Amino acid sequence: MKIRNAIRCKALFFVCSFLLFSKAYSKDFTILVTSAPNVKSNESIFIAANINDWDPFNSKYQLTRTENGYHLNISTKEEYLQFKFTRGSWGTVEGDELGHRIDNRLLSVKEIKDTVHFNILGWEDIKPNGAIHLQIIDRSFGSIHNDSLFVTGNFNGWNPGEQTYQLQNTESNIYEVEIPYSGKILEYKYTRGSWNTVEGNEAGEIRNNRILVPPYKEIHIDTILTWEDLGTNRRYQFFIEKVPKRTPHDASIYVTGNFNDWDPKDDRYIMTLGEDQTYYINIESELDTLIYKFTRGDFNSVEGRYNGLARPNRIAIYDQQDFPVITEVLSWEDLNGDWFNVYAITLIVPSIIGVLIFFALGGLQNSRPANETLRWLVLILSISLILRIIPFYREVFKLFPHVILFADVIYFLFPVLLYLYFRKLFGLRSQLSPTIISMHFLPITVLVILYLPLFLTSRDAFINEVMDQDNQVLFRFVGFGGLVFSFVYWYLKVSIQRKYVLKMEENLSFDVNLRYTRSIILIGGTLLFFWVSIYIIGLVNEIFNLDILNVAEALTDVSWLMFSGYIYLFGFFAIQRPELFLINSSDELAVKTSLVDGSEITRLMSRLDLYMSEQKPYLNDQLSLSQLASNLNLTDHTLSKVINEGFSINFYELINRYRVQEFIEIASDPRNANKTFMGLAYEVGFNSKSTFNRSFKKEKGCTPREFFKQSNSTNVVG
Repeated sequence: MKIRNAIRCKALFFVCSFLLFSKAYSKDFTILVTSAPNVKSNESIFIAANINDWDPFNSKYQLTRTENGYHLNISTKEEYLQFKFTRGSWGTVEGDELGHRIDNRLLSVKEIKDTVHFNILGWEDIKPNGAIHLQIIDRSFGSIHNDSLFVTGNFNGWNPGEQTYQLQNTESNIYEVEIPYSGKILEYKYTRGSWNTVEGNEAGEIRNNRILVPPYKEIHIDTILTWEDLGTNRRYQFFIEKVPKRTPHDASIYVTGNFNDWDPKDDRYIMTLGEDQTYYINIESELDTLIYKFTRGDFNSVEGRYNGLARPNRIAIYDQQDFPVITEVLSWEDLNGDWFNVYAITLIVPSIIGVLIFFALGGLQNSRPANETLRWLVLILSISLILRIIPFYREVFKLFPHVILFADVIYFLFPVLLYLYFRKLFGLRSQLSPTIISMHFLPITVLVILYLPLFLTSRDAFINEVMDQDNQVLFRFVGFGGLVFSFVYWYLKVSIQRKYVLKMEENLSFDVNLRYTRSIILIGGTLLFFWVSIYIIGLVNEIFNLDILNVAEALTDVSWLMFSGYIYLFGFFAIQRPELFLINSSDELAVKTSLVDGSEITRLMSRLDLYMSEQKPYLNDQLSLSQLASNLNLTDHTLSKVINEGFSINFYELINRYRVQEFIEIASDPRNANKTFMGLAYEVGFNSKSTFNRSFKKEKGCTPREFFKQSNSTNVVG
C-alpha cells in the first residue's frame, strides 16, 4: 500500500512539473488591428512571422474580422516576435501610407500583458491616388542643433515625430518629404520631433497651420523661418572649402565681424574642421546683415585677396543670401611673402619709368607740341598706378585712406588728355574754345562734387565705410560713368585716326606707319572689353548669387596691368621715333576750296597724265601731293581737285595706279626674268608688300601671279 501511494505521488509530481514548465515557457496574448485600409470584404488578413516560417497564407495565423477590427490569439514560447501583416501573399504585404516597403514589426513577448493594438497604414500593392511632394528650405537652420526635421498634420493624426514623415536632406538646408494625396484640405506643420520644437512665425511665435487646398501642385515649396523654442535669432552658416596651401596645418580659423565687436580671436567663433577638410561654423545673431572676415587669431593674419593684398570685408545679408555660404580663403596677409609682391612691382616699375619719361620729354630741344600733353599724361598715369597699390597695404591705407578716391580721377582725366594728345599728334592744332574745353572737364568737376563729402569724412570713419563697403553704390556709379566716358573718348580717337588715313590718301603716295596710334587704340579697346566684362560678371553675381567676384577682381587687376602698358608704349615710340607721326602742314585736315572750273580740270588732267608718263615721279616711294604740285607749278588744292573730280579717285590711288601699270610693263620685259615680283614692286615705288598686293588687286581684280598666269607674258620669279 505504501509503495503504491509513493508511485502515485511521483506521477502526480511529474505531471504538475510538466504543466508548470510548459506554462513558464509559453505566452498567450491577442493582436488587435484597429485600422486596416483597403481590405475587401472577401479578403482576410494574415500574420507572417518567425513563429510560422514566414508563411504569408497560414490559416492558423488568419485574423478574425470583428466590429472592433481584426484579432488573433497567439501562444508562443519565442522571446521576440518578428512579423508583418499580409492579405495572403508577399505581393499583398503591408507598407506605409504611400505603399512603400517598411521594416518587420518587432515585439518583446515577455513585455506583452494581454492585447497589443496595431494600425496598418497601407499595402505595397495598393498605392494611394498620389503623393504630394514637399520641398522645404530651412532658413532657420534647425539642423545646426543636429535635430531631425519632421512634418505632421491631419494626415497622420498630428504625430510630431513620426519616422515615416521625417524630412530627407537632399542638399544643404534643403529637404524633401512625401505625404499621401487625400483629395481633402491638408493642414500641417514642421517640427524637430515634438510639439516643444515646432516651427514658428517670423517673430518666433506660434504660427498658424499650413494649409494645402486641392487641387494640389505636384511639388510644393515651403520655407521654415524660425522655431518657437529658439526665438528669432537669425542663423548663418559658413563653409570654407579651400584655404591657401601655406596655411599652417595646426592653424585655427576664426570668424570676426560686427557680431562680436571684431574680436579676431573669439573662441565662440572658431571654425570646426570637418573630416572632408572643410571648415564650418554656425552663427546665431539678431543682426540681419553680417559684416565679417576670416582670421587665424589676429588682424596680422587676416585673409587677403588672391594676390595677398588687403581685401574688403565680407557681407552676408540674411534675407538675400543663400545659406550656407560656401567660400574659400584666397590668401593670408602675413603669409603673402615680401611687402612688395609681384603685382605691386608690376605697377611700381612703370610708374618710375613714367616719371623718368616726364622729365626726359621736358628736357628735349625743339620739342613738338604734342609732347607737352604727353608729359602730363604720363605723369598722371604714373601717379594713378601708385594710388592703385596703396589701399591694399593695411598700414599705409590707415594713414592715407582717402587716396583711393584720387585713383578714380583717372577714369575722367586720362581719356580727355589722351584725346587732346591725339589732336596734336595728327595735326589738329586749331584752338578749342573755352566752352568746349570746359565741357571736356565737366565730368571731373561732377566727380569732385560727388566725392567732396567723402573727402571731408574723418579718417577712421572713412576707413570703416570703405571696409564695410557702405559706398559701393556710389563707387559703382562712378565706375560705370567712367566706362561710358572712356568709350566715348576712345571712339573720338578712332575717328581722328580714320580721318587722318583718308586725308593721307589724298596727300601721300605711301603708307604712313600708324603702329603707334593703333597700339594706343588697341590697348584702349582691350581695357574697355575687360571693363565691360567686370560689370557683366558683377551683374551675373548679383542676379544668380554666384561666388565669382574673384574673377572680376582678377580682371580688374589685369586691366590695371594693361593700363601700365601705355607707359611702355609711350616710352618706346614717343621718344625713339616721334617724327613718324606728325604732319608738317600747319593744318593738314583743314578743308580748302579751289576756283578751278570744269574745262580747266580737263586740261590739267591731260597735263598731269603726260607728266606722269614722261617723268615717272611715282617711282619715288616718298612722293607727296605737295611735291607733285610743286613740279607742275600748281597749288596743292588745285592738284587735289583735279585728281578727285577729274579721275574720281584720291592722290594715293592715282599714284599706285601708275605704279601698277609700270610694274606690269617691266615684269613683261624678258630682261627682268630673274627678278622677283617684290623686287620689281620696290623699283616702281611701292614700299611694302601689303600695299603692292592690295593696289594690284584693286586695279586688276586679281593677284600678280594670277594676272601673269592668264596672260603668259612674264618669266619673273613670283
